[in-house]
Amino acid sequence: MKRPNITIEAFNQSAIYRNSINQLMERSDSYHKHQQEVKGKIIKEELLQSITMLKTILLCILFLPQIVFSQENTNYTYHHNDTMPTSYNLHVNEIHENIYSGIPDKLKKEIFTYMTYIYAAQTAYETCNMINNGFVYHDWPELENYMNKILKEVVPPEFKKDTNVHVYIVRNGSYNAFNTGSGHIFVNVGLFKEVTDEATIAVILAHEFAHYYFKHSLYHYIAYETGEFDYGLGGESDKLSNKYSIKNELQADSMSFQLIYHSKYNVKAALNAFEMMGRLENNQVCKSLDRFKLKEVDHPLAGERYSTLLSYYNRWHNDTALYYVVSEEKFRRFKKETAPEILKCLIQQLNYDECIETAFRYHLNDPDNLQYIHYILESVRKICYQEPAQWKKLFITDRYYDTINNGGIVSKVKMKDHLFTKFNFNVLPYGIPEASKIKAKFYWTGDLKFKTNNEAFDFFCKVSEALGDHEYLLSNALSYITDSINMDKYLKKYLSYDTIEHREYAEAFLNRTLMSCNGNKKLMVLNEFNTKIKLGKLDIPVQSFGHDTCDELSCIVDSLAANSTDIKTLYLPSLKKYNMNEYLRLLDLERLTFVGNRKMDLKLNIFILNPDYWEIFRKYSSNEITFINCSYYEIDGRKKSLETYAALLNENFRNLLSQNQSNKYLSLLLSTVKVNSRGTYRIGYRSRDNKLDFNKNGYKAVVEEINYQLTAKKKYGIEIENKK
Repeated sequence: MKRPNITIEAFNQSAIYRNSINQLMERSDSYHKHQQEVKGKIIKEELLQSITMLKTILLCILFLPQIVFSQENTNYTYHHNDTMPTSYNLHVNEIHENIYSGIPDKLKKEIFTYMTYIYAAQTAYETCNMINNGFVYHDWPELENYMNKILKEVVPPEFKKDTNVHVYIVRNGSYNAFNTGSGHIFVNVGLFKEVTDEATIAVILAHEFAHYYFKHSLYHYIAYETGEFDYGLGGESDKLSNKYSIKNELQADSMSFQLIYHSKYNVKAALNAFEMMGRLENNQVCKSLDRFKLKEVDHPLAGERYSTLLSYYNRWHNDTALYYVVSEEKFRRFKKETAPEILKCLIQQLNYDECIETAFRYHLNDPDNLQYIHYILESVRKICYQEPAQWKKLFITDRYYDTINNGGIVSKVKMKDHLFTKFNFNVLPYGIPEASKIKAKFYWTGDLKFKTNNEAFDFFCKVSEALGDHEYLLSNALSYITDSINMDKYLKKYLSYDTIEHREYAEAFLNRTLMSCNGNKKLMVLNEFNTKIKLGKLDIPVQSFGHDTCDELSCIVDSLAANSTDIKTLYLPSLKKYNMNEYLRLLDLERLTFVGNRKMDLKLNIFILNPDYWEIFRKYSSNEITFINCSYYEIDGRKKSLETYAALLNENFRNLLSQNQSNKYLSLLLSTVKVNSRGTYRIGYRSRDNKLDFNKNGYKAVVEEINYQLTAKKKYGIEIENKK
């Protein structure tokens, strides 16, 4: 019986730009009415579509086994350059000087002198850390240059040569963009999932630039530090702060509209951007059991923002302006090239549900693209592996709710309709023009293709086979974890092809040596080492990231294995120098030790969840990997002054940890993933602000404390294992 587990009945960074979608509100009533009218027209048109149009031929031949298809293999993984350019290794002091010099002179006087200097330092540290940590694409210069050319089209002339005003692309599949107050704008690659033209990107970048232009983060910081938000108990401080943020958002909206109006772009794109956000809001509301609309937090309602910009548009519309200024060809190309990266990011973020929905939306527009089908298969498989009841659940719509009105009482119930009962714009948040261009409308006409996750998985396996794919065979084999006959059958078929991605893994799985290939070493991985100096109540960051500190921190982690033959050590950020891909894979594994959108316990094996994890363990001959994250600080007893602060800001990381007789503290966050024949253990352990030996230098004291806490964590882990 296929996947017998399914018989078991008992069974997880500005509004439009910086906040998560669930902090937004519903659109204006007028837009809702217009949206519903056009939706009806689109659905009517879909029902009139012939079943033979577009991709029907593919689906017809799909079930004819006698037809021979090409055997071309598809590589689903894009490997990034392994060396991060030195241009991305920014230094805090340089950014700090740039930020501070841009602060108005009137704010640098009297009580604000100290405050603005601190703000510049903290903002510089956040910016540098963001760029240095490997989460921005350092090897996609054409996309980065394209985004910066768009930005230059909308910023005022005096800012066009400002090197601080720069866009970086972030490895994150969610829809978001933000700035750190330094002029650097960070745009998630996931932004390309929703934007439909270059002008919409211009609106988003103009909005983020407006925050920088008005120095919103600086004034918000000053307001907070001067007690403007200190308004007693009951959350009043947060409410005042949120109102302040809402005002800033509306001001940035207004300026972004003006910047677009004075550029070559069509200002209608500003309205389109909020229509897009409205669709995403509705989608988010439909995923919530107890919310009928999203609550305003620190950003205004999307409908309110749309209405405000609509009034601007009615007065200053420029309908003959352009939706593409830099390059329509590049936009189309990057829209296509970013799609696999967005899916890769979502699945690495363990966001399998969003990966399925996003991949299926891509699939609707490009039905025979193997990459999209691969991510659907793998996300469905991983969800169902962790929670077998999901095999029986409705594909995509299972996590949505319908709103019902029973005698005036409005409530929500689990959506009972499958995805293809009707085209639901709340579940598939397309814009009207995009929905009309869907190629795979045949899903809503003719015979039903599938309803449940299990049926969808089988369907897409057949599509993959028809398209000449091989990797689907491994996904299919791993879906039969309790059916060794079928599992072995598909493993053997997978191994019969010459060009496959995970040959050694499949051989080990087939030979039942998956666990014995790893070895019994323990790998200690030092990741973050956040360092600061406390001057009174102030925290002064000391740069402990970047290439120049690798040797010192490698020394610390190496000391952990000084007296042991079964421990290997690694300073994780050092991999950015020569092996960026492995650095990112280890970060993915560390993420798994902390969080998962489904329960992880001994019944599950992370090597089945993701073959990449097996390759990591095998490379280091390990069956246990511990990630170490440190927060180190020293207390400086000098009197607080601007001069003292400036001197400490320039403190050298190496000198700081070399000092004897200092008041120093260390807190640790330890997480371990251990794999054996019984399954997978994930153990998290935290120690907080333990004072280190006053007379020992920082290096020695840190090593002793880490070893002490590792021992405590080990005892805790043994207790957890015995309970399981």
